[in-house]
Amino acid sequence: MQRLRFVIFVFLFPLCWNIVFMFWCNEIRNSKSLVEVIIPESTKVFLDSIGSRIIEGVDNVVVVEIDSIDKNSWTNITDYGQDDSDDLYRYEIDSLFVFYSDLDELEIINDIQQYAIEAIEPLIEVMGHYIYPYQVRGRKLPIYICNKEETYQKVCQTLTHRNTDFTDTWGLHVHAYCGLETQTSGVILNKGNIYELSNTPEIDLKATLWHEMNHYVFFQSLDLSKELTPYVWMYEGLADYFASLVREQTLLLSESQKQSIMKNTLQSSFDPYTDNYSGGELFYRYFEMQYGKQDVLTLVKSFYTMSLIESFNSMNKDVYQEEQQWKEFVKNNDYEQENKIYK
Repeated sequence: MQRLRFVIFVFLFPLCWNIVFMFWCNEIRNSKSLVEVIIPESTKVFLDSIGSRIIEGVDNVVVVEIDSIDKNSWTNITDYGQDDSDDLYRYEIDSLFVFYSDLDELEIINDIQQYAIEAIEPLIEVMGHYIYPYQVRGRKLPIYICNKEETYQKVCQTLTHRNTDFTDTWGLHVHAYCGLETQTSGVILNKGNIYELSNTPEIDLKATLWHEMNHYVFFQSLDLSKELTPYVWMYEGLADYFASLVREQTLLLSESQKQSIMKNTLQSSFDPYTDNYSGGELFYRYFEMQYGKQDVLTLVKSFYTMSLIESFNSMNKDVYQEEQQWKEFVKNNDYEQENKIYK
């Protein structure tokens, strides 16, 4: 009898333990309060502030906290545009991207696909890697091409869950997170607006796409379990620095614009908001001129897992000294943009 009890205990105890352990894991997974403990508070503050302002005439980022990330979404099944009622054409013509458009325009889709493919190698050089679908559970990068103002507005509002006016922006990157898990909701291109306002629409469309794809790699690479300080200039300046491989982004600055940028500190986002783009790009230009492209790469990669000060310290550089040298670079910046275009 005792032997029978022992045998039953040996078989039942592991079973009960596994049931209890699985229940505990499920509770943790669904517990928002515990999730918030996992993400450092400073990191969460930055995530929640990203995209709090939408600036007309430039490319923007919105990061959205959601309750859960549907396992089906990794296969793009739940993308906006998959349902016929969304009134979008869907093009799945390679293993990297899913394209959605409000017009049946395969020739344009092929052009944008080529632009996206051409961005991959330069992204690896600047960011250290590219995020392929196999690294994000098979999810292809959704790219939305909007020819109509109402389509762009609808897609942006749907992906961001915000009733905001996006119509005067050229592009948007939307990123979602739940706990430590992150997922790119999509890159949205306001093609109609670009073609209406630009003298070289094809080039500006490509530059906008490259800007947003830079955001894709940056935000998909962040380790949310670490203390991060993604100030706006860090990622918007970086995206403009990268998009300058297509077309130089920062114009010749006036003295008042220089003075405005130099009032800022590297240890915060810039004010006014638009200075994050030009001032941030000039920081990366300064850093490349001072130390070379390899050190730019090293710095960018450190941003994925470290705060700004930790990143500089890891490279034996002093943030205050770098700030002063960057401001001197801005002050003496006489860079002329003569519609410089790289093909």
